[in-house]
Amino acid sequence: MGEDKNYYSSPHRYIGLAVEMHYNLEFFYGQERIALYKRSFKAGHYISEDDHMPSSHQYINEWSPVFFQSLVQRVDRTPKNILAG
Repeated sequence: MGEDKNYYSSPHRYIGLAVEMHYNLEFFYGQERIALYKRSFKAGHYISEDDHMPSSHQYINEWSPVFFQSLVQRVDRTPKNILAG
């Protein structure tokens, strides 16, 4: 793999055949797989599943630019100026 600079093997009976490879990230606790993700090509992003968060933190998933704009409007009637920087 060029980008990752790794080399992977496959069974020899597939030499010369077109095969496809899937990148997955798997997390294990002992022998139990506790999470599975497809590879992300976006550097620096956080990838998570909603059910991985405790229920007391799941409200964060509802946050969006619109949510924060509505909060700013309650305090200041010019949110576009504030949020634009």
